[in-house]
Amino acid sequence: MKKRTRRILTLVLAVMMLLPVLAPITAQAAVSKSSTVKALSPGNTVGQSYYYSYSNGTSYYKYTYYKISASKPGRLTFTITSSTTSSPGAMISNSLAYLRYWDGVISTKPSSYNYEYLSNKEQLTIDAGTYYVRVDNNCKLKFTFTAATNKENYCAAKGITFSPNKTITIMQTPMYNYARYYKITTTTKKQIVYVSNNTSMITVYDKNGHRLETIQNGSDTKYCTRDKVPAGTYYLRVASFTLYYSSVDDFLTPITLKWY
Repeated sequence: MKKRTRRILTLVLAVMMLLPVLAPITAQAAVSKSSTVKALSPGNTVGQSYYYSYSNGTSYYKYTYYKISASKPGRLTFTITSSTTSSPGAMISNSLAYLRYWDGVISTKPSSYNYEYLSNKEQLTIDAGTYYVRVDNNCKLKFTFTAATNKENYCAAKGITFSPNKTITIMQTPMYNYARYYKITTTTKKQIVYVSNNTSMITVYDKNGHRLETIQNGSDTKYCTRDKVPAGTYYLRVASFTLYYSSVDDFLTPITLKWY
């Protein structure tokens, strides 16, 4: 056999011997994604939704979503913590399919869904229904639930007496989404000052139904009447969300309000 032929055969044999070694490198690893749902009750703490493992050439991605069942409208208060990040997070949705789509467990995006991203400590108001939570990596989450009270203060005549220097939380939910009236009484001539996390939805009226002009007072969360007003009875009106937003989704932020 000629030397050149022997060199070619030797090269071919060497390549054939390397093929089993090269195959795992060039072959694309198999991927498996799955999910499960666990019920979550108020006060219980749960960990991250995402878990990864690798076995026999396959990458396994497993997701755990937590189901919250609310039998009546109310407020959810979430506390999310982490020992590795200053911005712990989670996501809540009215659609389990959307969370599964978000994580790539399924490829079809649902046609109808709402979601809200949560960080640290947050409050949302909801209607009765079923909701699903996804917890970010290295994070823990727990929540409490407070049922909403349907107070019928939807007009000035039914206004609820509201004392000065007291903070109230107004739980407008999609079901209980209407304007609310709060009756206040001043004893001296003064500017009425109010503080709220949503000042755009607050207006002030006198007892005859006339709207008083208000101006910003030092920050975007504090407003006051432009002029001093005589001692007497006035009303703080909290508008419905639909007055300011074209539509109302499943998750609303409670409104806090104080006056003095």
